[in-house]
Amino acid sequence: MAKPVDKPTELETDEPFLTIYEEDLEEAANDPRAKAFLQEAYENFQRMEAEGRIIY
Repeated sequence: MAKPVDKPTELETDEPFLTIYEEDLEEAANDPRAKAFLQEAYENFQRMEAEGRIIY
């Protein structure tokens, strides 16, 4: 298991940085805090992808 890091550049693992499962999305629909977290994560992903920081 990867240890938490302060900066994404320090991440040295093959583990996904963030994994969102379908059941999490279903639960988030009923929890405003979870919905806000997932929305922010999605927006951050889109921004990082546009900046070329996402490696597939």
